[in-house]
Amino acid sequence: MMKNLRVCSVILVVLAIGIHGHPSGQVRQQICTPGTQTKIDCNTCTCSQDGTALACTKMMCVQIPKEYLNADGSLKLPHQDNPLLRTKRDQVCQPNAVRILDCNTCRCNPQGTAEACTRSICPKPQELPRVRRDLPNPLKCKPNEGFMDDCNHCWCSRDGRSAACTLMACPPNNLTRQRRETRCTPNERFMDDCNHCTCSPDGRSAICTLMACLPKDFKPPSLRT
Repeated sequence: MMKNLRVCSVILVVLAIGIHGHPSGQVRQQICTPGTQTKIDCNTCTCSQDGTALACTKMMCVQIPKEYLNADGSLKLPHQDNPLLRTKRDQVCQPNAVRILDCNTCRCNPQGTAEACTRSICPKPQELPRVRRDLPNPLKCKPNEGFMDDCNHCWCSRDGRSAACTLMACPPNNLTRQRRETRCTPNERFMDDCNHCTCSPDGRSAICTLMACLPKDFKPPSLRT
């Protein structure tokens, strides 16, 4: 009997609140479905449990031009003229191409959208200077033509009277190869001790490297008995 009286009392209180409002006397109108979420611009709003209030995030929203939106407010499918919907990165290089940038090697990715380069420290232009020099007569060069001067790269002037060349220190030729009188098979390559030799076309001389060779009977200390 007491249990039934308590249930009836709870029902009467709920009915009283529904008819007369909250005990404070303020009537709050339901504005949303309790527990549901909705979007307002870029913010998400959640309805309270009694449906009388919304709790929303407070992000700053970017205004998207109407031409990029459908009638229902959703984004249109991606197309090339819509920068906001672009899904493909711009091509910056030829796919899989390799190029030299200063002293570094760069390789383009298969899509052509990015380039990976080595990170060697390249000498500054002033460290490999070019010097303009007059060519002695009758030595002239072909205008605007590149040529080698020993181990240096040169570029002929427009009038063919001078050239600009790098100034790298070149090893003397007599320290690298030496021509000597010998009998050999014309144009044949052969070894002289540890040096490489190339026979002349007439077979009367050969050009050989000048490396210091170890004695044939030399043995490392670990192999000596």
